[in-house]
Amino acid sequence: MTLQSLYVVFAGMMLGGASLLVAAERKKPPTFDVPIVSDRAKAAIGGSLLVLGVVLSGILFFHK
Repeated sequence: MTLQSLYVVFAGMMLGGASLLVAAERKKPPTFDVPIVSDRAKAAIGGSLLVLGVVLSGILFFHK
């Protein structure tokens, strides 16, 4: 994998995590909502993806 493709993967993780956090906070479910997963689980998964994407991007950016 090239450096740019890793950044794209990490950016996708951050966007996916942020969208899960937004879906957990909204009162009206979005179109991609999975009713089996609770809002608390969506928030936990979304927050974890967001933080993981930020940390991995930072490590990749500062690693030389």
